[in-house]
Amino acid sequence: MKTLPGKILTLLTALTLALTLTGHTARADEKETDLGKQMKIIAKSVKQLKGQIADAAQQQSSITLVETAKAAATEARKLTPAHAADIPEADRPKFITDYQTQIDVLIKDFTTIDDALHAGKYDDAQKTFADLGNVKKDGHKQFIKPE
Repeated sequence: MKTLPGKILTLLTALTLALTLTGHTARADEKETDLGKQMKIIAKSVKQLKGQIADAAQQQSSITLVETAKAAATEARKLTPAHAADIPEADRPKFITDYQTQIDVLIKDFTTIDDALHAGKYDDAQKTFADLGNVKKDGHKQFIKPE
């Protein structure tokens, strides 16, 4: 016979597993947008950069990752967030212009990081890289539909 803490642990484990499986099923049913694909490329590059941007031995790899992220951001700028469809038509042009301006900030930051890496200025690259989290947070707050 299990003790009360053992039963609770078993129940919590089962609940966690059920929620995890349900979450994956729900996401698998959603259609990924072209913009979502570009954002995944950016996220993957940024995640890899985080662990290596200060390492001079990985300069070329870091440059390649930044250039990949910048190219994806440039593509993303050409796209429109799905949330735009929920914006009143009269406000939609401003919403799209604001989105493009936000992406321009991201592209500028990637350019600054790229230039710093090419010049071997790893501290400068790290400083700008550290600001990317705020750019992401601000952009997602404005342009992703609240759930």
